[in-house]
Amino acid sequence: MLATVCSDAFDPHMYPRRYGQVWDAQTGKPLTPQLQHSDGVLFCTFTPDSKRVITTSEDGTAQIWDVTSGTMLAVPLRHSSHVYGAQVTADGSRVLTWGRDGTARMWDVFTGDAVIPPVRSVGQIVRAALSPDASRVVVGSEDGEIRLWALLQDDRSVPELTSLATLLTGQRLDPLSGPTAVDSHELKQ
Repeated sequence: MLATVCSDAFDPHMYPRRYGQVWDAQTGKPLTPQLQHSDGVLFCTFTPDSKRVITTSEDGTAQIWDVTSGTMLAVPLRHSSHVYGAQVTADGSRVLTWGRDGTARMWDVFTGDAVIPPVRSVGQIVRAALSPDASRVVVGSEDGEIRLWALLQDDRSVPELTSLATLLTGQRLDPLSGPTAVDSHELKQ
């Protein structure tokens, strides 16, 4: 199998922009329909089992596709600007994406859910790479800096983390008015 992408409307190979394609490497025939994005497609990579392909695009998304049907398998993985690349973990369960918005993000390959908060850089992240055990990521940004980040996943529930944040800050996040002070008696409970 071979996957190709195109971000140039005047590509000399004459396949239209804004999609990726999975091909049979022996016959040269397409195996999937066009893997559509709304802007140029910059990069693609397969999962280790070769059952999925991830495409990244100038439209601010990465997308996870089934390589036999061309069906999108999860919601688009959103950044606020171009997504330059992606790397799948060795076990195939997660994918790291990075891009122009200065973030690297880790996603669940099966659900499309964010696994950890974004790793933020000062400038565009032009390249990133995971450690073999996916516990760290190194990012290279347009400002010439190379940064190493530990990727920590917290298995506590959202209510537990919300309670901890309230306890540590003495504030609760109100969806309408923002942070509000919590009464000291409430913190003692």
